[in-house]
Amino acid sequence: MIASKDEFLLLLANWKNSYAKVTMLLVHGGPATINPLSSAFILELSGTITEISGDDSFFVLGSGDTWLVSVGFEGADFHFETAQDLESSFADLIPGSGETEVDEMISLLLPSGLKLFLLTPK
Repeated sequence: MIASKDEFLLLLANWKNSYAKVTMLLVHGGPATINPLSSAFILELSGTITEISGDDSFFVLGSGDTWLVSVGFEGADFHFETAQDLESSFADLIPGSGETEVDEMISLLLPSGLKLFLLTPK
């Protein structure tokens, strides 16, 4: 389901205020003919949303006092996702990807082609 930037910001603020554990999957590339991992870049990070910029253009995922990643989302497309969407997207790429029970999830497709899944586990 397509989401708006405002809905995304509300979800981020909710996660930040509740100190929710957030897992981020960053995906770039796509399936190859022989091995899907041979043409994909996938990174998984877990932490909490520690900052949302005042101009609503980026957020920071951190762990305690440690900054993990800052993500700018200007021009991104936002989509609410389901656990089934995650499983179908990664079933062939990440062993055990279907084992995570998901509470809330949204994906961002950045203008660069990078796709991010942000999710909170149950």
